[in-house]
Amino acid sequence: MTIAQQIIVNTWMLFLEAAPWLLLGLVVAGLIRAWVPQTLLAQWLGGRGPWPTVKAALIGAPLPLCSCSVIPVAIGLHRSGASRASTTSFLVATPETGADSIGASYALLGPFFTVVRPAAAIASAVITGLLTNLVGESPSRAGKASSATTDSCCDATQTAASDCCSARASTCATPGTQRAPSAMARTLAGLHYAITQILDEFGIWLALGLVVAGVTLTLVPPDTLATYGSGLPAMTCCC
Repeated sequence: MTIAQQIIVNTWMLFLEAAPWLLLGLVVAGLIRAWVPQTLLAQWLGGRGPWPTVKAALIGAPLPLCSCSVIPVAIGLHRSGASRASTTSFLVATPETGADSIGASYALLGPFFTVVRPAAAIASAVITGLLTNLVGESPSRAGKASSATTDSCCDATQTAASDCCSARASTCATPGTQRAPSAMARTLAGLHYAITQILDEFGIWLALGLVVAGVTLTLVPPDTLATYGSGLPAMTCCC
């Protein structure tokens, strides 16, 4: 097998490993879009103060989402009105710890680090989120965030929480004249939004990352890292 073929095989295997978790993240993002009003998310996680950033870290810390599945969820939150600081805080805190990892932490690290580990994850997420406030929001991103909260009349009337339901214009123009969409319709609309628009947001970067990971796995065998031994040099190399 040539190096090029091995790269393709390794990239495909990495994609198969990540695919279930990415699908889980898209489903979660779609459900949030369908059932959590964007105005409420913007109220919870919007703004530049420290409190929305702390709340985002506290919300993300117990969620059982890995570094793959958290990406579409974070993009969905940002599109729904969460600030960049809150989104970054959520993105950092969620894969670092989770309710499902507390038991494993207790068994492997003991009670002290069972407390220190999630506390350190939340603290690092909050600090990272607050640091993003030092960089101004780009006009295009700000426009997307504002449109997510102001261009969602179905959320304002609490009749739907989808990207654009088919009867949205008439429903918003004449509230109360049409029945609210069914639970199934709202859920399907949210999933359609996640699979089409959110996946489109990071699909190219995901493919690029998988290719880079496939090349790295091919050219740098996993056993190579074992030669660095232990201690600070090993941790620096693995990071």
